[in-house]
Amino acid sequence: MAGVKKYPVRIKCANLAWQTFLDGVEKHKSPDATPAQAAGSNGPNPPKDATTREQQLTEALKEVMDPEIDMNVVDLGLIYGVEATADGKVRVTYSLTSPGCPLGPVIKAGIDGALLRISWVKDVQSELVWQPAWDPATMASEEAKMELGIW
Repeated sequence: MAGVKKYPVRIKCANLAWQTFLDGVEKHKSPDATPAQAAGSNGPNPPKDATTREQQLTEALKEVMDPEIDMNVVDLGLIYGVEATADGKVRVTYSLTSPGCPLGPVIKAGIDGALLRISWVKDVQSELVWQPAWDPATMASEEAKMELGIW
């Protein structure tokens, strides 16, 4: 954390890795967790129903936070599409809050990591898109709009 003194605006970036580590330790220590859950797995086989697969993927993506806004990418409306095949390949289209977002690589890594923690997911193709342009007034969830002061 000593390096953050030069750039105090980046404290959230510095804390992101630490928080992720602590969350992993807590999951591992949970007495209710099975070994698969402690490792972040959601079971060995994909659900047969495509809707259920996509719901499972969306729930995993809700764990991915935009570190600067401190809200998850699903509620912000940054996830434009999630598709899964029966053989465990997942395709995600997403956007960022702005083309100059310095945390784009962190968010991409979060998306890929969250999905790859699902045991049946074998490969993730995440595609950053700029069309349509992200508009929180129309794309964010109602809860996110309230947090952002959009009404």
